[in-house]
Amino acid sequence: MGPLGPVGAGAFLIGIAAAFGIAVLAFGNLSNDRFAPLFITPALALPAGLAIVVAAFTKRSPKPAKPLGGALRGAAGGIVVAGWLLARGPSGWLRAPYGFDTYLLVAAAAAVVLYLGARQRGDRSVGIGTGNVRQRE
Repeated sequence: MGPLGPVGAGAFLIGIAAAFGIAVLAFGNLSNDRFAPLFITPALALPAGLAIVVAAFTKRSPKPAKPLGGALRGAAGGIVVAGWLLARGPSGWLRAPYGFDTYLLVAAAAAVVLYLGARQRGDRSVGIGTGNVRQRE
């Protein structure tokens, strides 16, 4: 398996860090404690994303690497989250659910990025019937 899935996940986390950083700059006055996730999320997502991308490129794989597809999928997920953050605006962080809906969107977008990366692996399905459990060849 090439690093398509891990590069997509790493690029997504880097995109999330950028999206939250753009939101911090766009929202302006962030003196309220409810804006804390806007600062904490990039501090956690950026190092994790960079570590995943570096690990994906240093891992040896028998198949040729095609990381561009994973990076594009991850970037697209980050753009979707950035659009949601900016459309929601700063007032959305001051009302319930205080940004938790954004984290649900982040989780859903991450699942889609990982699913699309796994589908591109080209592994064969195993199991009883037409199950979707995948196993490396």
